[in-house]
Amino acid sequence: MPAAVLPAPSPVRRLPATGLLFLFAVCHLLLPCAVRAADPVKKPATPERSPEEFCLLVEPAEGPQVTRPIPGAKKTALVAGRETSIGGVRYYTAEEWKTMGADWDAFMKRAEPSATRALAALKPEFTKDKRDRVQSATLKSTSPLTASAVLAPGFLDLFKPTLGDDLVVLIPDRFTIHVFAHGFGDYQEFGQKVLLQYAQSSFPVSYEVFTVNKQGLKCIGSFRTE
Repeated sequence: MPAAVLPAPSPVRRLPATGLLFLFAVCHLLLPCAVRAADPVKKPATPERSPEEFCLLVEPAEGPQVTRPIPGAKKTALVAGRETSIGGVRYYTAEEWKTMGADWDAFMKRAEPSATRALAALKPEFTKDKRDRVQSATLKSTSPLTASAVLAPGFLDLFKPTLGDDLVVLIPDRFTIHVFAHGFGDYQEFGQKVLLQYAQSSFPVSYEVFTVNKQGLKCIGSFRTE
C-alpha cells in the first residue's frame, strides 16, 4: 500500500523589516497607557491646616484663667485660647499667658485672622416674613470657633445688606449664633429657645443678649433673671 502523502507545509510569511518596526513602535506607545490605566488614580493630598494658635473665644466667664470682660456682661467674657490638634479648643492658663508676655490689645489683634476664617466658613440661614423681608439669620457649624465669628472685622459687613449694621446676637453655645436687627424686638421671642439650647449643649456659652455694631460687642440684657 502506498504511503500517505502529507501536504507540504505552508511557507512561513515573514513581515518585512518596516512592518516589524511599526509593530514595535505601536507596542511601545500602548504599553505605558495600559499600565497607567491599571494604576489607581492618586489624588493630590490636601495640605492639613495648622491649628489656630491665637483664638479669641466667647465663653462663660467662670472657669477660664485669662479673660477680658465684655461691657455689660455678667456671665460671659472674652477668653484667650487656642485650637488643639484634634479640632477642639483650650484656654491659655495664667502661667502660659505670663510666659508669653502677652497683653490683651496685642492678643486680640493676633486673634483676628482666626475669627475671620471662622466667619468665612459659615453660611447664614435666613428667616423671612410673609413679605419676604429678612427677619433673622442663624450661623451654625461643628467648629468650636463658630461663636468667635462675631468678633471678626467682617461680621457687620456680612449682614449689613439684610439686617443693617446694628445687630443683636444670641450665642447659646459654641456652635450657634442667632442674628437680628437691633430695635425690632424679634429676638425676644427666642428667649425660651436660647435657654433650651444653652441647657442642652455640652459647650454652653451664654443666655445673655449682645449687640454688635461699630463700637464692638456689648451685653444689653439676659433671658434669665439672676
